[in-house]
Amino acid sequence: FLEAVQQRVFDVLRKWINNHFADLQSRELFEELMTFCDGALMQTNRRYANQLKFDIDRMISQAYQHESDRRMAPAPATSTATSSGGAASSGGPAAPPAATGAPAPLIPENLLSVSLTLLDIDPSELARQITLMTFSYYQKIQPVELLDSAWTKPKYRHRAPNAIAMIRSFNIILNWVTENILASTTIRLRKEVMHHIITMADHLNRLQNYDTLHAVVVAFSSTPIARLKYTWEELSKHDMKIVEDARRLMSVGQSFKVLRTHLKGGITPPV
Repeated sequence: FLEAVQQRVFDVLRKWINNHFADLQSRELFEELMTFCDGALMQTNRRYANQLKFDIDRMISQAYQHESDRRMAPAPATSTATSSGGAASSGGPAAPPAATGAPAPLIPENLLSVSLTLLDIDPSELARQITLMTFSYYQKIQPVELLDSAWTKPKYRHRAPNAIAMIRSFNIILNWVTENILASTTIRLRKEVMHHIITMADHLNRLQNYDTLHAVVVAFSSTPIARLKYTWEELSKHDMKIVEDARRLMSVGQSFKVLRTHLKGGITPPV
């Protein structure tokens, strides 16, 4: 009976290590598993303990090799992307193309100046940089964090640190959009800020950053922004079409049915 129990435990642990090694990124969990292998399991069944340690070493080596291959991979040959105007909104020079083949950033001339405002930064560059930031949170989320909606329960929030970080980023963007619009002191300036953000939202849509696009849509639908009647009336038909298209795409009806249908259209991986 004891041997049958050991076999079952061994099979479960080995399957876990080989199929869900990302769970062991937790240092505490990794140390507990190694302590178990070197201690209790080694004393009762040396063969099982050595096999599990071999699997762990192999998975660690594969992870290092994968990271090394990723870093050594040659950058794809792509042309330098520019905004529709071909330069940053402030007239600043574009930086040299990044080593990864990504578009050269559109850097405003007054980047380090205290006078820098939202309108000085090209909307496409804003969208790209926010997308990179959002993806940095998204790629860290592990499948186990999504179990039982852990991020919604105070007792289990510690199980979903990366999911919570992405939610916090969403709220920061939402408040940032709202604050920039409401901080404008005149209708004319508020219209320019909203046009800038709407153009950024259009680029977010093209980049398939639907998380941040949703944050912008929520900000536009909030009471403080939605009640800006005279500002909305000043926006062009083109801007309003972008807003309406974004609202339609990010509609929460039927659990984001429109967005889910859109994602099934064979598009490249979104955020």
